[in-house]
Amino acid sequence: MLAEVLERVKRDYVNPVDDHQLLQAAVRGMVSSLDPYSAYLDGDDYDEIKISSSGQYSGVGLEVSMQDDQVVVIAPLEDSPAARAGIRSGDVIATIDGVAVNSSTLDDTIGRMRGAEGTQVKIGIMREGNLEPIVFTLKRSKVELRSVKAQLLEPGSATRASRSSAKLPAMS
Repeated sequence: MLAEVLERVKRDYVNPVDDHQLLQAAVRGMVSSLDPYSAYLDGDDYDEIKISSSGQYSGVGLEVSMQDDQVVVIAPLEDSPAARAGIRSGDVIATIDGVAVNSSTLDDTIGRMRGAEGTQVKIGIMREGNLEPIVFTLKRSKVELRSVKAQLLEPGSATRASRSSAKLPAMS
């Protein structure tokens, strides 16, 4: 039945279709229909899961997001190449290795910043107050993802902190 549907789609669908993409979609649908916890992962998806579960990858150490069709630095990760170089929250990534960033795909930008440990990458940053990009040459390294931070407080400081935080402006 699967082969018959595949042939019919290839023959009769309004646009040309790629066999590999159709089979990937069929497998994804088949596995996801088993239960809410099952999913088929292609190579890229699997690599992302490995990074999430291992807590480390090789790259420059930037947390980024898309804002107004720009790739914006949310924060450099602590003790990462990006943090040591001086990249800041709010910086806009304009180029990677001299090639303009494609604002339509964040995954491509992230993939271009990752790479083998010890290799270099040049990141062009647009920063408020600068008319030209600032180019940072970073050496990729192992980046540790820390989802929890801890800090020892002196007795009574938590109470003082919560009282003083009430005076801070709201962040949006």
